[in-house]
Amino acid sequence: MVKSLFPHFFLSLVLVVGACTTAQSLGQEASLTSPDSDQARSASTTSPPAGNGLNLDMKLEDLAKQDVLVPGLSTPVTTVERQPSTIGRTPAAVFVITPEMIRRSGARSVPDVLRMAPGVDVARINAFTWAISIRGFNSRYASKLLVQIDGRIVYNTQFGGVYWSQQDVVLEDVERIEVIRGPGTTMWGSNAVNGVINIITKKAGDTQGALVQSGGGGQEQQDFNTFRYGSGNGCGLNWRVYGQQFDRDAGWSPNPALANDAWHMQHGGFRLDYAPNDVDTLTLQGDLMNGKGGESVNAAIPTPPFSEIAQPTDGFPAGNILLRYGQVFDKQTSWQIQTYYDHATYSELPLLSNTRDTWDIDLQYQFSPADCHDVIVGANYRRTQDDIPGSFYQAFVPVQFLTQWASVFAQDTIELEQDRWYFTLGCRLEYNTFGKFQPEPTARLLFLPSDRQSMWVAVSRAARNPTRAEEDLNSHINVVPGAPVFLNVLGNPDAVAEDLVAYEVGYRAAPTDNFSWDIAGYINDYRNEFGTQPVAGPLTIQFANNIAARSYGGEVTATYQCNPCWRLFGSYSLFEINVQGATDPIIAAILTGASPNNEIYLRSSWDFGRNVQWDLIGRYVDSLTGIGVPSYFQLDTRIGWQLTKNMEVSFVGQNLLDGHHLEFIDTLGGLISTEVKRSWYGMLTCRF
Repeated sequence: MVKSLFPHFFLSLVLVVGACTTAQSLGQEASLTSPDSDQARSASTTSPPAGNGLNLDMKLEDLAKQDVLVPGLSTPVTTVERQPSTIGRTPAAVFVITPEMIRRSGARSVPDVLRMAPGVDVARINAFTWAISIRGFNSRYASKLLVQIDGRIVYNTQFGGVYWSQQDVVLEDVERIEVIRGPGTTMWGSNAVNGVINIITKKAGDTQGALVQSGGGGQEQQDFNTFRYGSGNGCGLNWRVYGQQFDRDAGWSPNPALANDAWHMQHGGFRLDYAPNDVDTLTLQGDLMNGKGGESVNAAIPTPPFSEIAQPTDGFPAGNILLRYGQVFDKQTSWQIQTYYDHATYSELPLLSNTRDTWDIDLQYQFSPADCHDVIVGANYRRTQDDIPGSFYQAFVPVQFLTQWASVFAQDTIELEQDRWYFTLGCRLEYNTFGKFQPEPTARLLFLPSDRQSMWVAVSRAARNPTRAEEDLNSHINVVPGAPVFLNVLGNPDAVAEDLVAYEVGYRAAPTDNFSWDIAGYINDYRNEFGTQPVAGPLTIQFANNIAARSYGGEVTATYQCNPCWRLFGSYSLFEINVQGATDPIIAAILTGASPNNEIYLRSSWDFGRNVQWDLIGRYVDSLTGIGVPSYFQLDTRIGWQLTKNMEVSFVGQNLLDGHHLEFIDTLGGLISTEVKRSWYGMLTCRF
């Protein structure tokens, strides 16, 4: 499959790039940014300066109205280089999910929102558990993806990946979600191997007044309510407080007794922004949440019958507080310091309890030491103290452990030719308790052949540190039902970091204001991937860095504004992988067949007059051959009616073509999957 598809993929890329170099003749001339484009690259990550040039701090809907910008290439991004830029000037595979896209999708959770991003594999395991990855290697604890919310990293060190049930945000307050496909370790550190997802919420000044949302429906969407109120003193101080709750029904199972995974969540928080002048900015924000749900787990026990279907009640309370302060001296010089504390508990009693406390401090400084150089340097320190009481089924030795990170980074973007050629060279030096010392460099070249085109290539090295499970786990799996025969799975204290060298290429263009498209391809070479090896007899295995892999693929997206009332969007994602050294058939099946080879996303959006909107969304996901999940096509729809200036009613139908469908099977952890059911809901939104 790889040999047949991948050469054609890149041949098509080369041919299209050559054909589109004349694209400026197809539409009117425009600039990727305003004439003062250097200013757009000079601010801190969260507080870009205002000026006569492109103001990346303005609202997205206002930014889209600027005549000097090319629609489709002018969307702001900050994650790739830790400073404001635009999609057209970013040498990476980046996709931005806007507030309008979130609202019109009908999604009610962050994982469901991420389904619209190309290259992102989102698969639900049960009502509150997901497997989410970028460019392959998907699992319940996908460890090659770094996720952050307003600069707060939510990656967990115990099993890897993200506890998505704890990442609840008010979707109405999201400014944008930046999805970076490919390594981001130079800017954000280890574990940002295959990608970075950065959820950025709106500033308090953009959420003034009151918002009330209430809704409910049938099947999985039961009821949900959101309240938010914001205000300010007119002298640079703005704030908001918010709270929301929801109740969601369990998924579907052929055995109804196993479908006990109903999800309940309560979440409250605040944000305060203070900008007393044009130089200083201060942000203080925090969250408290409490959630619970049920699950069914196939767990080993030391007494007859030696295995059972355990049904623990999961609890996942969490809280965090973040403080950020920055100064912008001029368009070349700024600095920022950020610190946060995060407490989270995830209990699957009596099987396992996982409590972790994280403290992080991050500093960055941007300056221009010479003409045509834009330098950003920084340092980071993070520590996580965890406490994981376990059971015969799963245990950690020791129960308590302190994991630490310390790193410094530097990156220089050099303008080789004004508004045409840019070369970026950067490196992070990091030390981690498990992964030890890791250099993580990147080199990127950006070429702007015309005002409506952007081409880039990149080579990067990334590292994925071992988790507590891969070093300290002691787990048992019953392999003979009814008999005391167990497979013992052990961590490996000699484990080392996984290593990736990634080669990427991309091209994006906007031949006209109504049409834009983006294509990216990659080859990823992995070394020291985790597999298993036998130790101390045939029924004891240990994690080991004994697998090498090479993945290939790419993503294509296109947007076409057919007329003022009709907009089309589509994307296609290809993923292939070759694995060497995987002696464990379960590990081999997961690596080669737990991510779809092909994914397609299609969305059609209509505006009927000024008050009615209709969206139709279709998704195709290929079969997961390694874990026995068939392919599926899902159809969603949303109808929105703006009753008055401040009141909107919407109706959403999800998974309309199936009564239920399976998306993922947790073959390693023993969690029993439930299927996604057809569902619907209605919602009333009021703003005052």
